Parts: sequence; C-alpha cells; structure tokens
Amino acid sequence: ATFELTYRCNLKCAHCYLTPGDPYEEEMPVELWLRTIRELKELGVFYVTLTGGEPTLHPGFWELIAELNRQNILIRLFTNATTLSEKDIDTLVTENVRYVDISLHGADAATHEAVTGVPGSFARAVETVKRLRAAGVFVNLKGSLLKSNYATVCQMDTYMRALGGHPQLSPVITPKNDGSLEPLAEAVEAPEMCYVYDAYFARQNAEAPRNESKEARPPVAMQCGAGFSTLAVAPNGEVLPCLQLRASLGNVRRNALTRIWHHSPLLLELDGLTSLPVSDCSGCELADYCMRCPGLALIEEGSMWKPNPSACRMAQNSKTASELHHERMVAKRSNTKKNEAQRSPAS
Repeated sequence: ATFELTYRCNLKCAHCYLTPGDPYEEEMPVELWLRTIRELKELGVFYVTLTGGEPTLHPGFWELIAELNRQNILIRLFTNATTLSEKDIDTLVTENVRYVDISLHGADAATHEAVTGVPGSFARAVETVKRLRAAGVFVNLKGSLLKSNYATVCQMDTYMRALGGHPQLSPVITPKNDGSLEPLAEAVEAPEMCYVYDAYFARQNAEAPRNESKEARPPVAMQCGAGFSTLAVAPNGEVLPCLQLRASLGNVRRNALTRIWHHSPLLLELDGLTSLPVSDCSGCELADYCMRCPGLALIEEGSMWKPNPSACRMAQNSKTASELHHERMVAKRSNTKKNEAQRSPAS
C-alpha cells in the first residue's frame, strides 16, 4: 500500500505531476491515518510506502512511523532528503525504516538545483544520503532524466554509486494529475534518448528493455498490480488503485478501508485482469517499448481503456533511440572486425 500523506513540498520541481494549490486542503487528521494503518493490518498488508509531496512535512509523520512499526508493517520512505536531521535519521533507524528512496537529479548542485528550484537542496540531500548509508539504510537514488540534465547521465550514475546508493535513472515524465501537459516540456525527445542509449545503456551493457516473447503476451498486458495487489490512500482520504490511477474506490472518512477493499465495484472489475481491453493498442509496433498506464490514460483521455499519448510518445522515442543505437553497435563491431582482419599477417 502507498500513503500519499501530504501535498506539502519545499521544492519546486518543474516536472512534478502534482497540481499546484492549497496543500493543506482536506488533509486527513492523524487519528484517521492511525485507524487506516490498523485496518491495513487487518487486510494482511505488510509493506507501506510513505510519499507526498514531501511526506516528512506532514505534522503527524513521526506518529505514523511509530504506529506502522508497532503493527510490524515494513516502511519504505520516498523523500527529497532536505528536511531530515541527524536525530531524525536515528529515529528512522530505531523505527526500522530500512528502505529510503531519495530524489537526486544531478551529480552537482548546479544541475540538481536547476531541477528543484531551491538553492542548497543538493548539499542537504547528499548529506542525508551519507548519514543514511552510514546507518546501514538501503538507499535508492532516483533521478529524472530531463532536457536540462540528460547529458550528465553517466556522471549521475557514477556519483550515486560513489555515495553508496542504488541508481534509478529514468526518462519517464508524466502529465500532472489535473491533465496538464506542462511537465512534458521537460521530457527528453528522440535525439536526447539516443544519447542516453549510447552513453548509458551501452555502459550498462544493455539496450532498452524489450519483451522478446511478444507472441506469448496478451494483446495489451497489465504491467502493474493496480487494484488487485496494491492500493493507495490520498491526503484527503480517497482510496485509489494506485497513485497514478486517480479513480476513487471510496473514502476512509466515510467507510472503513476493509469495506472499500472488499466491495468497491471498480476493484471487482480490475481483480484478476491480465490484459486491458484496448483495441487501439493491439498489434502496435511500439508494444515492446510501451509502458502504457491505465491511470495516465484516464488523466489524458478520460478513460482507462484508451491509449495514453505520453506513453505512445515515449515508446516511439525509445524505439527510435534503441534502433539507432543497435545500428551503431553493429557498424562498430563490423569495423572492429575489419580492422582486425587488416592487421592480421597474411597467411
């Protein structure tokens, strides 16, 4: 399960999918979050991700951490790492928070802060990473590859590893929850993707993720567990199949989470679904590169059962970049063999 505790945030990332507005509007009281945690335990949930906004800015953050630990529920924290003091990190360790995901969008302050819009955010994040790693906490370092930083992808990977973190670098950028396409202005296009493939995927000894067993796949495969293995709770109490799929299943202000989970009509519709009834996607040449999301389709097209244009664009860019990279690698190997043959002594 995922708890979207708050929309409060102290950074100003241009590619953020959250909609600007009053971050405090209709925020649930701590008592209701505590009740929801206990209901999660009844449902057999053993793993919760805390996110936002910046979740550490929620006034009941530490109380919720303590309750999750009391209920023996594993905690994963998504944070920008700018608010945690040394004492806070000690508390996270005491409360058995062993997995922390931190946003880091550059290998230096200038690059990172061009994304976050806040001076000093890089130094604070890096210091937090060092303290967490020293305390034995596993840290995922997540960087969004944007037009402003894609050319530093290799430096980012190297720096993240030097900090002791696990790099997760992605060019995937999504529209805002209200349907605004503004964040996509930051997304890389095919030329930038070509650079990323040549410089980074080649370095990792891998090309773009491909599904080679195309014949065995359903026409439009479900690529996530939204609605049957996951759920999310928004700051106002709305229960969602996942944070990207903003289709309300109910609200914990009005009904118990257990009742919502067992009786929501949409969950019953999604339960056990292995493929999506999206006729427009069947047979698409981009299928091997596509990360179609029913939640984004709902935001962009008003229906979960339609293609979502941002995924189509990303798939086309990935296909173009991957094919160009492959062609260059084939040509490079061919030239290498030719040069080796020319250097070999005549028999």
